[in-house]
Amino acid sequence: MIRMDRKFALLEIATDPVQMAPRLQARLFNSWNGRPQIQHLHVSRVFPSGDGSLSIQYVVYLQEPATSTPRRMIFCGQWFGMADGRPTYLAEEPNRVVSIDDLDLAVPIFPFDPDLRIAPLLDDGRVLRSQASLSNIETDYRWSEFDLETYEVLSYRLRRRCVLRLKTGPSRSGLDMLEVIAKIYRPTKFHRVLTTLNWLETRGYGRVAEDSLAFATAVAVDRERGYLFLKPSVGKSVHDSIGNGSFVPGCAAAAGILSKLHSESGSDLPRHDWKSETKNLSPTMELAGSIYPEMSELFRSAFDALQSRAVLVEASRPTAIHRDFYDKQVLFGKGAPTTLLDFDSLASGDRACDVGNFLAHLDLRELQHPEAAAEIRAGESAFLGAYDNTDDDIAPRVRWWRAASLLRLGAIYALRPRWRHLAATLAEKSRQLISIRERMKGKVVQ
Repeated sequence: MIRMDRKFALLEIATDPVQMAPRLQARLFNSWNGRPQIQHLHVSRVFPSGDGSLSIQYVVYLQEPATSTPRRMIFCGQWFGMADGRPTYLAEEPNRVVSIDDLDLAVPIFPFDPDLRIAPLLDDGRVLRSQASLSNIETDYRWSEFDLETYEVLSYRLRRRCVLRLKTGPSRSGLDMLEVIAKIYRPTKFHRVLTTLNWLETRGYGRVAEDSLAFATAVAVDRERGYLFLKPSVGKSVHDSIGNGSFVPGCAAAAGILSKLHSESGSDLPRHDWKSETKNLSPTMELAGSIYPEMSELFRSAFDALQSRAVLVEASRPTAIHRDFYDKQVLFGKGAPTTLLDFDSLASGDRACDVGNFLAHLDLRELQHPEAAAEIRAGESAFLGAYDNTDDDIAPRVRWWRAASLLRLGAIYALRPRWRHLAATLAEKSRQLISIRERMKGKVVQ
């Protein structure tokens, strides 16, 4: 097992579910009505932030006295042990934050978030009803007739983004309940989301996709608060199909929708290339190496190998790319359209970026699910066979981007307690992959 540097001893406790469960029980849930009890807690993700702090995602299953099934909740803590100072919201909103001072940890009490306007949406049903007047997108929903009844947190990253599934009761005129997905962003970052959404809508990826290949459909927006409302998509993610017989056709379907996206030029989208990729990768890799010093040399040597072989990806015709394309981003099901999720990072760049990232995630899945290795490799073959490739020189570029994605996954998963034992294997796979001699346009690249 890889060990943390001693200066991160408090972070080690803050990311240990066994030690954090009694702390959160005592500091938070014992003060709630009925004193619900934590039945299970796990730390699903740890995200680096730009200010030197780390966001820690706690998934908590609470047993409440009046229910038989534990309630799933997500809280995000901010560990500021290596940051320049304490978060200002600790002083500004002391009643909405659990402060665990001996760990340098602040845990905002959901739905409070210092930068995201989650609470107004959940605390006041009028916000949901008001969307009819705020929408600039054609909508099938008569918002004014519904009141919010329940919600489910699908994903949450402190101060960055939250995704909720909202459900209403029956409408006042007797209509069935309404279900909608709400994505909540920082209002200051919402312009990019709307620009990308407009790009998709004007190219036929929105409400009607004639070829059954679509992005999740937007039904309303609220620019002021940073809300984007989406129609729930049908199907199961390709990732969740591992082991049930539909993973291989799901990978082929993923190749189909990716081919459609790559057929767009993307010239009016932000540019992403190997320089921006390594620029984004460097701080995460350095952070992981500082937390786990025994892995620092491995991360650095793999990163240096990537940079030294950038000639593999310098020449490519840019297309529209997803930039975060992997098996959890594609919904697939019998009789349902293939749907691509999370368009936040759309860019113009090398199509090999998306192909390599998808394949790197299959490498990760094989490590996570060794019992399904044959199925996962069959999925890779199905994906490559179905991808509409008209680029003769894509193979060496895919290898570079796959290696870059493996190194990024190694650095990220080093921060996730359940999977940190895979970090070194992922980084070593990256180094080995990028070290293979390539032949490109008649020239052998060392």
